[in-house]
Amino acid sequence: MNKDVLFDEALLDRFINEVKEKYPKKAFGYFISDTEGGHPVDFIMFNDDVRNEWKDEFEKYGQYYVSHEDAGFLATEEETYEVTKKIQAMNMKIVGVYHSHQRHPAVFSTVDVDLHPSEKIWHLIISLRNFNMPQLKAFAVNKGQVSELAIKKVEEV
Repeated sequence: MNKDVLFDEALLDRFINEVKEKYPKKAFGYFISDTEGGHPVDFIMFNDDVRNEWKDEFEKYGQYYVSHEDAGFLATEEETYEVTKKIQAMNMKIVGVYHSHQRHPAVFSTVDVDLHPSEKIWHLIISLRNFNMPQLKAFAVNKGQVSELAIKKVEEV
């Protein structure tokens, strides 16, 4: 996996704006590329969050998940299937996943490690704790070990 996550400046700006538009709801989804392991060329944001239908599973991670019903997220099976079909139809590849934090900095938690879908992709967290100055951090997971990746804006990837 690359040690840097390169974003086209316009894509990153559009992503930040759409996450802010969704606030205070949690934003989560995929970054996609036209090549396996490539740099993101677009993103897909999920609409449906059924986290509270699985609240018992989330609450196993501690009191924070009991006290905050908006902590955590889970897409529906149907939307996940439709998004997967869309990505395949566009001949694109998932290169990263993302989610937003409303109250916390962009830290990668135990639940993030446990639920990270694949070591082949990175995970970006965007914190809106300070709404006017979003904090973005990207992480790689390898054999349960987490490392931070550099996020770089470029004029054109």
